[in-house]
Amino acid sequence: MTLIDVLVELDDGTQTTMLANIVEERKDSYVVVYMVPTNKTWEDGRTIYRWEDDYYAIDKETVSGFYDSTNEEDADMVEVESGWIKNNAESDYEPSWSGSDTDTDTDESLVESEED
Repeated sequence: MTLIDVLVELDDGTQTTMLANIVEERKDSYVVVYMVPTNKTWEDGRTIYRWEDDYYAIDKETVSGFYDSTNEEDADMVEVESGWIKNNAESDYEPSWSGSDTDTDTDESLVESEED
């Protein structure tokens, strides 16, 4: 698994970059999980993020950067007891996610399994 930045189009048509973890590589796509913001905040007010439970198939062309690492700290994230927070306010990672902790409805295709 490798951390990547993925260019994602939101429901309102705007684009943002989200941190994702590659779970599987296919010929023209990756299966990933996204790091998404929660409704919780850390004691200093920073948003707490978590890895989603759902898997998504994305086109390889949507990848805007590779971290060549599986370590979230390399993406400027710090683990806290209830998830992850940005290391500092200057971080480039600013995801906007239309889902919530319980609602992960997006335009991306949910991938449970795919036989080739």
